[in-house]
Amino acid sequence: MSSMHTSLILLLMVGVVALTTTPTLVLGNYYEPPPLGNPPTYEPPPIYKPPIWPPPFHNKPPFYPPPHHEKPPPEHEPPYEKPPPEHEPPPYEKPPPEHEPPPYEEPPHEKPPPEHEPPYEKPPPEHEPPYEKPPPEHEPPYEKPPPEHEPPYYEPPYEKPPHEKPPHHEKPPHHEKPPHHEKPPHHEKPPYEKPPHEKPPPEYQPSPPYVPPYVKPPPVYEPPYVKPPPVYEPPYVKPPPVYEPPYVKPPPVYEPPYVKPPPVYEPPYVKPPPVYEPPYVKPPPVYEPPYVKPPPWYKPPFEKPPPLYKPPFEKPPPLYKPPFEKPPPLYKPPFEKPPSYNSPPSPPPYGHYPTSKN
Repeated sequence: MSSMHTSLILLLMVGVVALTTTPTLVLGNYYEPPPLGNPPTYEPPPIYKPPIWPPPFHNKPPFYPPPHHEKPPPEHEPPYEKPPPEHEPPPYEKPPPEHEPPPYEEPPHEKPPPEHEPPYEKPPPEHEPPYEKPPPEHEPPYEKPPPEHEPPYYEPPYEKPPHEKPPHHEKPPHHEKPPHHEKPPHHEKPPYEKPPHEKPPPEYQPSPPYVPPYVKPPPVYEPPYVKPPPVYEPPYVKPPPVYEPPYVKPPPVYEPPYVKPPPVYEPPYVKPPPVYEPPYVKPPPVYEPPYVKPPPWYKPPFEKPPPLYKPPFEKPPPLYKPPFEKPPPLYKPPFEKPPSYNSPPSPPPYGHYPTSKN
């Protein structure tokens, strides 16, 4: 009994799912190819705009300012009218359950035939022209630019300032020292005769240019400061108020009723004809010459080199060592005790201790 209840509940659930789902789930394997060509474009008709007429008068009406003590009347505003409620769809009513449809049986899956793929044909190699090295560019020989002309350097003559000889200082008289002790006679050298000093003639030095003494210029006259008179400023006059005409609400713009455009025409789908594919032709096999084994590599026989000659080992003669002679003993004179010049030791003030050995 319980198994029957479960099977009925499963059937009901499958039926509800089949009713509520869209047919795209059922026909999910159907593929609609896109239409060929561009569909004709639809241009909506132009919107009618009524002409805007100017006001009936061309000249402005005379201006009559309203009295200041009276308040202008308030602008009339029409009463607010609530727009009618939009049409609302009726509440959803679940349709009465119909008889239960049979359970959905999935159609057998048919594998589509494999698409024919043409054999792979290697494209012919692209022709590449041989590389031609471009001719070397002609470089004109290097011409050293002519040296720039520099005017000769002019150095003004140097004027040496006049040389003033310092005054001669007289040396104080030299006081001769008294003779300390007699020295052996000194053979004096012949006196050196100094050649007479000839003073060179003085060089010609031009006199310095004349510089007049500095004269302080007279002070510049500055007139006393006079305060300028104050600038006249007229009293402030408030400008009259600008007239603003009363606001006139413009008439509403005419909007034509909405016209739904006609649906776009879509031509029926025409399946294109199948593309012609030539039958596969197997290319002829590539010729490969038979394999020729190369000749074996010649290896010369190994020749052992002759052994190296080693002369017989000769032990060198032993080095001569003279016999060891013991050196004579060094002479040491007998020790003599030096005489003592110290006074006999005094007895200790406290206690007794052995005497020192002298």
